Amino acid sequence: MNERRGPMKQVLLLGVAVLLLLPLASCRTRVDSAKEDFCTDLDAFRQSLASLREIGVGSTKEDLQDTVKDTQTAWSDLKDSASKLEGVQLDAVEDAFGDLQDSIQDIPDDASLAEKLAQVREAVAATLGEIEQIATTECNLTKP
Repeated sequence: MNERRGPMKQVLLLGVAVLLLLPLASCRTRVDSAKEDFCTDLDAFRQSLASLREIGVGSTKEDLQDTVKDTQTAWSDLKDSASKLEGVQLDAVEDAFGDLQDSIQDIPDDASLAEKLAQVREAVAATLGEIEQIATTECNLTKP
């Protein structure tokens, strides 16, 4: 009878070990998925900023407004995915993006499109500058 207990104990211990490790594996998968979502959203935000930077003199005011809306949506998605990760700091990016939004709102209606674009491009460059470190260290992304 003692001969059977040895293998049964081993099987029981192995079963307990597997049961204890399964939640850890599941947790790791959720963290990996959250980081993947964050990196996807970060890249989408960067691309939306690049699109905003590329608005040209031949564009309309509506083109600018649509691109700004796309950028705001991408920012909202990025903040949401960042909230699911620990240690991701977006404060500097949030400040820079707030400055970008303020600069767009502060553009006088009578300003020429060239003046508007120059102001927007400066603010976009500042925002992109703030996210580059996060993009390279957290997600291994290259510049857009």
